[in-house]
Amino acid sequence: MIQLIIGLILQLLIILFGITRVMFYYKMPNKVYLRLEENSISLYRPNLLTRIEIKFRNIERVVEMDDMFLLVQDNGKEEHINKVWLAEEAIMMLKKELKFIFSERAILT
Repeated sequence: MIQLIIGLILQLLIILFGITRVMFYYKMPNKVYLRLEENSISLYRPNLLTRIEIKFRNIERVVEMDDMFLLVQDNGKEEHINKVWLAEEAIMMLKKELKFIFSERAILT
């Protein structure tokens, strides 16, 4: 009986997690995914802390890849900026800003 209850609770949790993921991607076009501030960049993320902020001084280098920009931080962590969530014009503006802000620390194509 206890195994059945635990199984039902796990299934319910999995379903709830799936629903939150669907809601995140459904609402994504209406969210401001990326913000460039004076001293930082903030990204919308699908978790309890929906927005993360990374100070420019903490970014060691920026690398452009086919489908994302990779922000490598000085603490070893990496954050991704997904290009598919940005308009083509926004991608070009972002490349220009990243090159200006990070100059030789930016590897852009």
